[in-house]
Amino acid sequence: GECLMRQGDVGDCMFFLFQGIVQVSTTDEWGHNHVEYTLKGGSWFGEGALMDEVTHTATAESITMSSLFILSKADFAGVRREFPDFSDSLTRRWSLDSLPCDPAKSPESSLR
Repeated sequence: GECLMRQGDVGDCMFFLFQGIVQVSTTDEWGHNHVEYTLKGGSWFGEGALMDEVTHTATAESITMSSLFILSKADFAGVRREFPDFSDSLTRRWSLDSLPCDPAKSPESSLR
């Protein structure tokens, strides 16, 4: 699998998963790895990187061949300028969420 984002790294993009499987895990203070979620097509993650200079709260690794769209922080800044109402709506939604957006689990949630 390919590591898409690593816990503790500062992010510069978010990911939209079209197909495939991505495993989201965290590492505790003793170095133990914990699988938190398994995401499938239709999920997104890493959007906290677009909002602020935040570090990723988890590691995301593709565990199958996956198809993703990557939205960079620079491209999102352009979307925010061009469509401020849409941007404000996304920002409000993401500020309320703290879990991965997996339609099979919770269509109203997201992950940094």
